[in-house]
Amino acid sequence: MMNKTVLWILTLSGLMTANLTSAQFREPVLMQSSSASNSVLPRGVENVQIDENKLYRIEKRNLQYYSLPDVQLSQVTTKVIDQPIFKAGTKFPSTWNPQISLGIERKVPVAFILIPQYIQRPDGKIEQLISFRLSLNENNPVAAKTAGARVYADHSVLANGQWYKIAVSKGGLQKITFEFIQNQFNISASAINPASIRLFGNGGQMLDENNAVARPDDLIENAIWVEDGGDGQFNQGDYLLFYAPGPDRILKDSLKKAFTHQKNVYSETSHYFLSFNSGPGKRIGTTSIGAASNVSSTSFNEFYFYEKDSSNLGKFGKAWYGEEFSDLPGRYLNRTFATPIENLQAGSPVELRVRMGSIHSSGISVMNVSVNGTPAQSIQFQPIGFSFSDPVLRMSDFASSVSVTSAPLNVQFSYTKGNSAAAAYLDFFEINCRRNLVFNGHLNFADWNTVGTGNVAQYTLQNANTQLKIWDITDPLQPTAITGTFNGSTFSFKQEASQLHRFLAFDGSIVQTPIAIGAIMNQDLHNYKPVDYIIITHPSLKSEAERLANYHQQKRNYRTLVLTPDEIYNEFSSGTQDVSAIRDYLKMLYDRSSLSDLPDYVLFFGDASYDYKDRISNNSNMVPTYETNESIEKTLGYCTDDYFGFLDDQENINNYSNSQINTLDIGIGRFPVKTTAKASDIVNKIINYDSPASFGPWKNNMTFNADDGDNAIHFEDGEIMAAYVKDSLPQYNLTKIYVDGFTQQSTPAGPRTPDANAAVGAQIFNGTFLMNYNGHGGPLGWCEERIFSMDDINAMNNFNKLPLFITATCDFAPFDNPTIESAGEILLTKSNGGAIALMTTTQLVYADQNRIMNLNYMQSGFKAMKDNQQMPTLGDAYRLSKNIRYVSSISEFAASNFRKFVLLGDPGLPLAFPKHVVKTDSINGMSITQISDTLKALGKYTISGHLEDAAGNSLDGFNGIVYPLILDKPKKLSTLGNDADSPLRDYFVQNNALYKGKASIKNGKFSFTFVVPKDINYEIAKGKISYYASNETEDASGAEQSILIGGSSNQAITDNMGPEIKAYLNDEKFVNGGITTRNSLLLVKLSDENGINYTGNSLGHDITAVLDNNAQNTFVLNSFFEADLDDYRSGSVRFPLNGLSEGEHTLTIKAWDVLNNSSETTIRFIVVHGNNGKLAHVYNYPNPFTTKTRFTFEHNMPNQDLMVSIQIYTISGKVVRTLRSIINSPGTRNDEIEWDGRDQYGDRLGKGVYIYKLSIKNSQGYSDQATQKLILMQ
Repeated sequence: MMNKTVLWILTLSGLMTANLTSAQFREPVLMQSSSASNSVLPRGVENVQIDENKLYRIEKRNLQYYSLPDVQLSQVTTKVIDQPIFKAGTKFPSTWNPQISLGIERKVPVAFILIPQYIQRPDGKIEQLISFRLSLNENNPVAAKTAGARVYADHSVLANGQWYKIAVSKGGLQKITFEFIQNQFNISASAINPASIRLFGNGGQMLDENNAVARPDDLIENAIWVEDGGDGQFNQGDYLLFYAPGPDRILKDSLKKAFTHQKNVYSETSHYFLSFNSGPGKRIGTTSIGAASNVSSTSFNEFYFYEKDSSNLGKFGKAWYGEEFSDLPGRYLNRTFATPIENLQAGSPVELRVRMGSIHSSGISVMNVSVNGTPAQSIQFQPIGFSFSDPVLRMSDFASSVSVTSAPLNVQFSYTKGNSAAAAYLDFFEINCRRNLVFNGHLNFADWNTVGTGNVAQYTLQNANTQLKIWDITDPLQPTAITGTFNGSTFSFKQEASQLHRFLAFDGSIVQTPIAIGAIMNQDLHNYKPVDYIIITHPSLKSEAERLANYHQQKRNYRTLVLTPDEIYNEFSSGTQDVSAIRDYLKMLYDRSSLSDLPDYVLFFGDASYDYKDRISNNSNMVPTYETNESIEKTLGYCTDDYFGFLDDQENINNYSNSQINTLDIGIGRFPVKTTAKASDIVNKIINYDSPASFGPWKNNMTFNADDGDNAIHFEDGEIMAAYVKDSLPQYNLTKIYVDGFTQQSTPAGPRTPDANAAVGAQIFNGTFLMNYNGHGGPLGWCEERIFSMDDINAMNNFNKLPLFITATCDFAPFDNPTIESAGEILLTKSNGGAIALMTTTQLVYADQNRIMNLNYMQSGFKAMKDNQQMPTLGDAYRLSKNIRYVSSISEFAASNFRKFVLLGDPGLPLAFPKHVVKTDSINGMSITQISDTLKALGKYTISGHLEDAAGNSLDGFNGIVYPLILDKPKKLSTLGNDADSPLRDYFVQNNALYKGKASIKNGKFSFTFVVPKDINYEIAKGKISYYASNETEDASGAEQSILIGGSSNQAITDNMGPEIKAYLNDEKFVNGGITTRNSLLLVKLSDENGINYTGNSLGHDITAVLDNNAQNTFVLNSFFEADLDDYRSGSVRFPLNGLSEGEHTLTIKAWDVLNNSSETTIRFIVVHGNNGKLAHVYNYPNPFTTKTRFTFEHNMPNQDLMVSIQIYTISGKVVRTLRSIINSPGTRNDEIEWDGRDQYGDRLGKGVYIYKLSIKNSQGYSDQATQKLILMQ
């Protein structure tokens, strides 16, 4: 016996504790903290605000054994809070006793110790924990283990030989004939040795979701009956028989001595595999019982169920419903279901169970159920409200006993509607009754009355014939033939009855014929090899999945594996679709791996659907996801890929025990794609994101968005996320877009905040590493004010600046609903931009729970991991953030909420974190460590710095560009209280740029010069220098937060001239009055001897553009400015002008220099919509010409391939030359095509007047043409 004791002495100053708010469930969240601290809470503080969600702290401790340790608190010091402030109803613990939960994370046993931070004493006073000593004593129990308990075959039986797959749609006796094999498999059946016919399969029912429940590994050989006529050859007329239970499972209820059923939600068929050349097969043996019987049976327990899965009303979860009861066309209020139940045992009751639901908003609906006209049940259904959290339908699961004297049994349903729109839906009904043992050609039976310790039962069947055979099918894969005796038309046999046995009586007159699937390829997933990165994909997407796997092999040295769900099903669920087979396959890889070789990531490369059986049109069940059993309560039903990550023996997704924790053991992601084209788009985005093409200072930006209303809870959530970044990730620059911080407008479509919408668009255009949202939302976008909608997504063109989206909002990406192409899915699959990945939700969620998952990801996703000091991949961050949440005592409600968060993205891809570090060395030649002066208004400064690697070594060979951004001090803003439930709140932002430029890096060093604008906050306080740097292969980032900014410089600058402004649309080829498209790019070139003012600190001193002289159409361009390389005096603005109306427009641009001198200029343009081709301003220059001329034209189809044809004619109409070219220009003006005055044979044409016809056409067929004259001179 080994004893391990660990001691910690902890104090609770600044303690990070659980942070969860829910009106229904109070649960703590793990926050990592150091093992020891010497600080204590300040004394004398008596008026304490107690957050009901911070009543506990969780300490996580790795263990040596998976066994509850003994944990004790000692040396506890506390204080009484004289004036505690807390919500009414807060439930304080009453003792300091810690609670302990166990879990296993990637094979390491872990204890999660829940320690109260406050208790309520018997006298009602609140006591606060100050410090304590925690001791953990761990014993070594003999049975404790963390390795997987399952035993796996080294190889699959499918690894060798020729195999043929068949399907069984209905349980019972199955017959495969010589002719079936010959015709369906196209092989010579006569060449088969009957002794070598083998059948493999595991029954085909659903696998258990609980890892602790045993299950077959690979494929089990079934005992079969081969009838070859006794000649040892397989000829015409020969056949084989086997028993198949079918895809649905009949479950024993030993307590009630009855049966229930489990419908297979994944498949209407079960599958088997045939081999004809792999050695002798297993055969059904014959047995007889010689012992005397002590119990007799002439009747049995009949069980019958009816369940038809036709519709999923909530479009989530596993439960589907059958017949609809209504008076709509094609529906009925009354229905009768005939059953095959005959030969009832006289005097025994019929036990009926009915599960069904009703939908109606008012009144009481009633369903009356009867059996053969005898009333059985009268079920009343209450109405359903209109709240988003109300159930999909009102359910009833009702059992009753009915006395019926006649057979067959018919079940009648009669529905009375509570209101005119009411409808009811049948889930299933079950019948348990007693039937006489009367043979009818095929009888499947079991008798509970025979069961007892030491019992031997004699069964007697009436109406028997001489062909009757009895198989004991208690083990359906290994039936046993049982001999018996005939006595006229009765047949009797015996079997031991200490347990319930099930039998099949048959004479061959009623058999099922399987469905031939065909030959399958050899496979061997059981042949284990260590793997890092697994992609499970649909066959149609496999080429793109392999392209991604090969990329990761080359880029990151991942050991990869690409396979399809069907390959997994063949070895892990007997060839039948079952999501648990996928989990079991991943568990096999996990169980057979050492700690150093654990699989890291699994990517589900394909779309999923709540419809596993392809009942809905345009279904997308390509790579299935897990759906909950819950399909009625929207708060509790969901899809999740987390299921596939619970890989330890004791883990069970349906277990919410406080003493056992489910944790993810692998990083999980999904691409919800249906087509190869969309799959290719995502892979292209990943490769580009992972390359220097995506380098840029946008990687330093994070954007936090928050909805209004709800008493500012979403605002507070945004502030929590932003505060974490400010305190813990100083290299990032924050932008806060809070809806209530912008002026709200009333429109016929509802409230709108166009400035907030524009701010979101600006962040996406300029680039943001993270786009984080807290608030209301749905599949079409964010919040009632529509600050981010489908229109915005469709307009995104940010291929080189792809952000990670974290959306703490409802069902932004319900990828399991094929009828919806959600905003989240489009963001991921959008070919020319969108998102690199999303941490987002699939169903209804709650803000208080969302906050926790959001913060968990922020804490897990942007810092080096503790175990290896590597930056996390998306899958690592997903796993770690989920596990922080999983370690709490989890209720079904809380688990449902955070399991609805999914990673849409590549789990093996790290975010594009800059590799190196940028450091500041000096300001105006003085070391940054010695500077005591401030950056003052109108002062001229030169800042120098260098680059280091992560270990602090100077990068002397680094040559590239650094992008410095100098930010003024934080400033206070306030929300506006636009709505009654949006209280006023103050918040701070730091987004006023004093300088934003570019400077060369040579040999790892750089310097840049600038003039501080006059428009600064003159208060002296700390500002910030943010850096981003890159060369052709690597990048770096850094921040300097020690600089002081404020006051005014003594340096005198004389400058009365405003900046020079040159404005264009799309590119510099634009000419005033030219044409453009409804979505255009404003390009402004600015220069001034002292620099441009873009701080935004003073009202009216912004860089602006006013459309059509309408002040309401004013665009602020400050954040779109970028200085030229090594020159603070000039730069450019690139600003998207989207949604321009057709026709003539003007745009007036105004800019200021750092001394607040202004200039402005105006350009004119004509907007032509792109739904038809359009040419304008067609001419050639020079004209007349002698040796060459250039054709110039404007068009309305930029950024796409255009086929240009120029036909040159003589005055008489003869074509003398045709010029063809394919162009693709960012703007609408082109002057790339030249002509040298020669004909198509290269001969010089004579002087004179010629006509030319210029035509354009794009890939969609949009076209236009124009005709002009030119003059050729000699």
